[in-house]
Amino acid sequence: MNDRPRLLERELESLMRQAYSPAARAGMSATQKREIRRMFMAGAQAFSRLLMANLEHTETDEPTAQDLALMDALQAELAAFGQDLNNGLA
Repeated sequence: MNDRPRLLERELESLMRQAYSPAARAGMSATQKREIRRMFMAGAQAFSRLLMANLEHTETDEPTAQDLALMDALQAELAAFGQDLNNGLA
């Protein structure tokens, strides 16, 4: 692995701590941990593809109104999921 930060791996570790108790994490099989990682990374890939396909490409680096609306919609959906997760509903 190169010297780049492993941003997604750190997010996965944080999510695991948030979603599972220490006892539950300790009791997970290697297969279960691998499948959780696969699904997390698949979600990250889908999110990346969604952004790349829908952000407007302009001659400037400034975001467009459509870009900002997309980011707001995605943030709202992810915030709702986070709230559901914290409340034991996800």
